[in-house]
Amino acid sequence: MQQGSGQAQADRSRVEEIISNTHKAVPEPTQEELMQDTLYQQALQKKKLRKKIVLTGSSLVLVLMISATVFSSLYGFAALKETVFGNSLKDTLDGRWYKSQYGAPGLIVNTPEILVRQIPKNAKDSIPSPSSGSWFAYGAIGEDLYISLSITKAAQQASQENQGVAIDAEIEQALETLENAGALNVVVKQEAFSSDEGLKGVKAYGDFNLKLPNGDISKEKMSYEMLLFDQQNTIQMVTVVFERDLEYANQIKERIISSIEVPVSAEGQNKKQPQDAQ
Repeated sequence: MQQGSGQAQADRSRVEEIISNTHKAVPEPTQEELMQDTLYQQALQKKKLRKKIVLTGSSLVLVLMISATVFSSLYGFAALKETVFGNSLKDTLDGRWYKSQYGAPGLIVNTPEILVRQIPKNAKDSIPSPSSGSWFAYGAIGEDLYISLSITKAAQQASQENQGVAIDAEIEQALETLENAGALNVVVKQEAFSSDEGLKGVKAYGDFNLKLPNGDISKEKMSYEMLLFDQQNTIQMVTVVFERDLEYANQIKERIISSIEVPVSAEGQNKKQPQDAQ
């Protein structure tokens, strides 16, 4: 037993000696090696982080695609596009509107922007006759929305028959203004108009193609509507021009047209002359 115990002790001593010699044979890592190992660990962590970001992003895109598909199937693609990218005309329709009175005798109208008095360079630039009236506008013909309000005073008191002639002349001048702005193939329709408040007048409306500044013809049709009223020997005209197929454009036009009214002081006189709209 003593011999076996002594052998085991000898074996243990040899193992310890081998381990000690091995440690001596392997040198301690240098500072440069330690730095390289640190950089490697950092690169490994960045790689893991990038992989995590890619997985998270892919999951988010998948969720958005599923949500978009469900939303589009429930409410339609137009609603989805509007929700994601917005719609300037919807913002116009839902935003603040301004009820203002223009000219004398006055005409009251509710618009998404306050109309600004215009000073035309020549007679062809404006809807009213520059020497005998005033002109207020917002936007430009060819944009999503153009609003114009003109007031033209007659040179002398006109008969009822001549009042109809004066209104036709104003419509012709307004159509000429559209053509000067690039309107082509203008379709013109005309009929009597009466508002819910009893305001009577004449409506001219239709659509046209638009010649662009580069000479091309726009693929989108433009629509227009003009309302004319004869009040106190003065022709008042409200014109709205918009791209025909743009969503919300017609709703904006209808809201403008339906808001037109005359001041209380002049409203009675307008109602006493129903033949002016003929």
